[in-house]
Amino acid sequence: MDLHRVRSKHPNLDARPPELMEDVIIRMVGTININGKVTPDISVTHHDTESTSRETAVAQTRSRTSNITFAELATRWNIGLETAKATLAATTQEGMRFVDGDLERWLRTSLRFPTLNCTIYTDTMFAKLKSVRGFTCAQLFTDGKGFYRLYPMKKKGDAHHALSQFIHDVGIPKNCLVDGVKEEREGEWGQIVKHYHIKLLVTEPYSPWQNRAEAGLRELKKMAARILRKSVAPIELWCYAIEWAARTMSLTAHNIPDLKSRTPEERLLGQTPDTSEYAHHSFFEWIWYHDPNPFPEPKVCLGRWIGVASDVGQPMTYWILTGNCTIIARS
Repeated sequence: MDLHRVRSKHPNLDARPPELMEDVIIRMVGTININGKVTPDISVTHHDTESTSRETAVAQTRSRTSNITFAELATRWNIGLETAKATLAATTQEGMRFVDGDLERWLRTSLRFPTLNCTIYTDTMFAKLKSVRGFTCAQLFTDGKGFYRLYPMKKKGDAHHALSQFIHDVGIPKNCLVDGVKEEREGEWGQIVKHYHIKLLVTEPYSPWQNRAEAGLRELKKMAARILRKSVAPIELWCYAIEWAARTMSLTAHNIPDLKSRTPEERLLGQTPDTSEYAHHSFFEWIWYHDPNPFPEPKVCLGRWIGVASDVGQPMTYWILTGNCTIIARS
């Protein structure tokens, strides 16, 4: 995909909002104070935490010890205020960082990723437009109760790579329900299922509603389309937008009785998730990032935040669309 052609179709990529040019406080990828110490916004909330303490912690305004408010999260994730408040109470933000002054060094973080055996539903979605990374489809994995992992693919025959990545990222599912297409039953997919002793379940013919991934794909496509429209981002970035939608929806404390005011990710994985990577920025937001350019070129550059680079470098590494219409990963 020619990003320069995308740039010509979307002149707003070159726009520079005046407030971003101020030198008082430089906003960057992540937030860390000047002495390098992490200052978490909301203290870790466990199941046995008193509800009154939870409300007090969530209601804090932005300060040295409070990096994000529920109003900011509601704006960045496009959710309601009450949902944002419940999400902050059900998650941690231990990786949140901010810098006062110029960005002169790399930011370091340490977060963990959970793993757990699970029962999942899976299905493939297709897009009419090839994405900026050359993807034409994606494979969704869900528990049917709000937890999503989505992996963009260049062709449906790559579904087995998505299954392998899901096992690496989340865990080995005890059962896997598919639609019965050969890409999800035979070949390398079948070998992976056999190797990990996964019980393969197949929907009844002409009964797509039996696969809960169908409904999940509808919700994710709706959310991705909404965020692309709201952010005025190039439609070719749909692969980043739908990945963002899958992760933020899994980290949101929806008003569903079965979740009991927790997030779908915690319900499935059994651990309180940390939202630091996704709570910092809105999709396609202007951000400052550090780039080791040779003298005299500036080392602090302006770009667009388009997602979390979970497979690159350390945690809190992001995908950034630069002013030259290239996509790079920076922490």
